[in-house]
Amino acid sequence: MKKAIQFKFLICTLALASTQAKVVFSGMGSSGTRSTNQSTAGTVTVSSSSQSTTIECRRDDAVSYGFMKTLLLGDTPSYTIANGKILVNLPTRVSACIKDISAEAISNPIDNNVYLKFNVKIDSSQYPAGTQSIEKEYEKCMAHLSGGDSSFYTVDKLREKGHLAPPVTLDTDLPDIDANRNSELVIASTNKDFDYKNDMPFGLANVAQHTSFSDPSFNCMDYAKPADKKVMANKTTEYELREEAIAACNGKNLTDISESLKKLRSDSGGNYDDLTRILSGIQHQLIDEEVNKMVARMEQIESDISPSVEDVKEGDKFGVSKEARKKLLQEYASHMNKFSKELLPAMKDELKHLMEEYADLGDSESDERRKDQIHESIERINDVIAKFNRQNENGAEYKKVVEALREGNMQTSGRKILSGIVLAQEFSHVKLEGTNKRNVEEAENNSERSIARLKQGTLADWGDEALIRAGDNSPIKRRQQILKGIQQRASKDRKNYMTKLNAYDDYIQQYAQDLASSYCTSGGSYEDCMTVRSTYLPYIYNQYSSWKQNSYQDYNQSYNAKYGAAYNEQKSILSRFNGLYSNYKLNAMQSQLAGASSSSPFDLWTGADNSYSSGIPGLNFDLSGASNGNFNNGGWDNSFNLMQPQQRTPSSSTWTNPYR
Repeated sequence: MKKAIQFKFLICTLALASTQAKVVFSGMGSSGTRSTNQSTAGTVTVSSSSQSTTIECRRDDAVSYGFMKTLLLGDTPSYTIANGKILVNLPTRVSACIKDISAEAISNPIDNNVYLKFNVKIDSSQYPAGTQSIEKEYEKCMAHLSGGDSSFYTVDKLREKGHLAPPVTLDTDLPDIDANRNSELVIASTNKDFDYKNDMPFGLANVAQHTSFSDPSFNCMDYAKPADKKVMANKTTEYELREEAIAACNGKNLTDISESLKKLRSDSGGNYDDLTRILSGIQHQLIDEEVNKMVARMEQIESDISPSVEDVKEGDKFGVSKEARKKLLQEYASHMNKFSKELLPAMKDELKHLMEEYADLGDSESDERRKDQIHESIERINDVIAKFNRQNENGAEYKKVVEALREGNMQTSGRKILSGIVLAQEFSHVKLEGTNKRNVEEAENNSERSIARLKQGTLADWGDEALIRAGDNSPIKRRQQILKGIQQRASKDRKNYMTKLNAYDDYIQQYAQDLASSYCTSGGSYEDCMTVRSTYLPYIYNQYSSWKQNSYQDYNQSYNAKYGAAYNEQKSILSRFNGLYSNYKLNAMQSQLAGASSSSPFDLWTGADNSYSSGIPGLNFDLSGASNGNFNNGGWDNSFNLMQPQQRTPSSSTWTNPYR
């Protein structure tokens, strides 16, 4: 696997690397052994397949990049290009014998690169100046200042003599370049003198190629890279995307690879099929390798926490100690969190891309083949995601993990683990067909709702249970108030509805009376009166009775859904809390009894020295709160009966429990 990934990285680098055009000339400039620091002029003949050109060369105050590095104590400048300026940041440097250092730049329209040279002026006041090259004059000046002391050239001695200058920034204008093309910063460096001494501190660089310009002061120079990493004067969108892809590819970071893939796929200005194929392949391999390691470790943790047969015989609920469980559960949570935060986002983006691509395909033979490939890819991703649905993968041992989390009130680790389970359940069903299929957006929405309920419900309950186990019954009182509130709201709701029905009854009754009286009056038609009484009024009553029955059934369904589920849920939680509190009180009593000091087991109750007729000091024998949910609080009626569901399906019964 590792060899395959390394091979992918090699292909990645080769495929992503962009080339920069260079103009390479044959011949050597005439900056020979006796060049002067004023101007060294000459010509060079450049031949190509179509023409031969004579180029004028002039050195002026330019120096080689190697000489600059000598002045910088072997270090390299850093470069910033912004706002039409080239900023050259020089680190600590030798100031002895140097009067001035400057930078100058020119652009080459052929390759659109920016070429920068360094100009140095020697301080002739510090030594008997001559007319040789800048490098030779510098060497003479330094030799004069050293006075024959070879240690003069060391950094410590130069610092001691005050010949080191602090960092400084040079700036020069950025020449005109084509903003639609890439542009690289290149150092224009003079040729080293043939007889230049090599025993100066840190030596000089040695470069070999030549680039031509129309400016004689830049002609016949070598070129050098300014730093190990390219310095770009201008980057096209394609260059930036490819550069980012190379970094993601070599960095083996799933998040970076995923982000790079999204940008490549969303950019319409270039064809990046080669990049996306390579990055996608590396992404798949990295995910598979990481998932296999993570799942294997999680399975081992599940096994370690689960009790063995011997543990069960000895009465142990878990296979390891409380302290060991905590460490294992935290590690388990870190794996699930990595799945949620690093692995899943990459797979989610891939699923979304595949489904969008599928939607754009037609019915051609090639498109049908691609559809089959997409189906296979989605299924493979679903299978990988499903491995983190530990509830399905390893249900029995996973339950012991949750039980350990709950007992230890490890809400932070529990949130990471249970959230990962929810995400795995949802996104393993993001597919194009089959039962329980959903798209990425639906899976995201479902996950958000489930995780929100998880935080407000399950994890909050763990905290309440921990309080109860410690003897704090405030969660019980809070649940009692919640139940009481549900009952009050339910009663008010039902009362309002019945009031409305009674008003309808009164309306229908009055309507019927008004209708009858309008026909059954003195002087009216007897036949019309009888028709109203025998036909119209029964019809009206039947229609209203039918509507009322349907309305009542609808209300019953809605009423039970709205209040019944909330009531039963809270009652179940309260019953569990009461059981925990009962255990706490019984354990407390047993602990106090076991710790009592007496000469006989019966002295606690009958001893002459102490009277316990009013109870044991500090021990509350009122165990009414531990009766498994059968409690009575200020007239609270536990026999609260909700209306039973009717057969008729209501027009709308969807409801989200607001009281959880």
